[in-house]
Amino acid sequence: DLLDLEANGYHGYLSLETATSRYYEKPWVAEETTLKAFEKLGKED
Repeated sequence: DLLDLEANGYHGYLSLETATSRYYEKPWVAEETTLKAFEKLGKED
């Protein structure tokens, strides 16, 4: 829950890929998806 993360001082990025069952089935695929998404964000800045 995002409110729990905020209440505990988490200030990083949260990827939805790590919050779905797909992450637990194939974590390396979810990780690649997350990294690609952040690469796109970095290029927009």
